[in-house]
Amino acid sequence: MITRTPMIENHDDFVVVQRPYMYGYMTEYAGWFHQSPAFWWIFVLARGFSASSASFLVAEEQYVPNAPGAGC
Repeated sequence: MITRTPMIENHDDFVVVQRPYMYGYMTEYAGWFHQSPAFWWIFVLARGFSASSASFLVAEEQYVPNAPGAGC
């Protein structure tokens, strides 16, 4: 199962730098935002599931300053 994966609809995939300093982690790491239609079709075809049975909605949003496609 794939869950809590950041998805976008109005732009190509992009990478962000995550800095979890406020949680006590003094590190940085890459995080990927995936274009939802392309990502889901790859997942669906690879796993043999229908798109409706493979979809889950977790109602939370990620704030990414200056993200590509913001406000589209």
